[in-house]
Amino acid sequence: MQELKVSKKKVTVSTLENNEEFTQENVSVIAIARGYKTRPFYATPVFDATMNRHRMGLVDLTPLQCSEAGITIEINKNFIVQNGDKLKLFKDKEGAYIVNRDFMLYNLYLITPEIANSQSEIRKGTHFFYMNNAEAIAIQSVTKKRLTGKAYAKLEESSMKDWSDMLYFFGINPLNYSASIVSAKAYDKADEVPEKVIEFFEKREFTDRLVFVNKLIFHKLLTKDRSGYLQYDKVGIGLGEEAAVNFLYDGKNDKIYSALKGTLDTIEGHKN
Repeated sequence: MQELKVSKKKVTVSTLENNEEFTQENVSVIAIARGYKTRPFYATPVFDATMNRHRMGLVDLTPLQCSEAGITIEINKNFIVQNGDKLKLFKDKEGAYIVNRDFMLYNLYLITPEIANSQSEIRKGTHFFYMNNAEAIAIQSVTKKRLTGKAYAKLEESSMKDWSDMLYFFGINPLNYSASIVSAKAYDKADEVPEKVIEFFEKREFTDRLVFVNKLIFHKLLTKDRSGYLQYDKVGIGLGEEAAVNFLYDGKNDKIYSALKGTLDTIEGHKN
């Protein structure tokens, strides 16, 4: 689910179009269920069991914002959704959405279970419609390509050991693969999740700790039960890898850390 920044600026509709201060996004609502190609669907506020209340949209807006937009989303109200509906959204220079009538509907549709937020998020049997935001898709595509380029650059200036450690970071045991396959898998990750590859290289103080824990798991120095809880001998280390990092790098557990590190160093020495 995407996050939305909402502008606090009060802007009249007449000042939005053809104004260089604002960028426009055109969102189309496309029916994928045959039955809704020609007939309307009715969207309503969604009950959120965790909050124990109805939600009027992904972002909670104030009554004043709603009244200024000229539309009120209420529990007992239905909003007609039809194939081919178009919404005009506007963002200010900070990338925050201006609250207007179309944004209010967009905000509601983002949490409507029958409407997918994008074509790539469609689930058959669940969604009747999807929203096509061409501008947002283009921005995401450019952003992903830039991140991928940066991730590639990080790989190209690093070593095979770095690539192997990065696979450990992703929970993949590089010892199962040849150097060529390790290389291929490293670049696959740069294509799939470039932001995580960049994080691996730019936050080594943390990511190296996660690498250490995953090495312990792969070498069976830590055991993991079905729930993901990790143990060393009979000592509980934590639920999941990040919890194990917090435990092992806590100074009061230095004896356990030192014992594990010594054993791992010996194993890796033998491997080399």
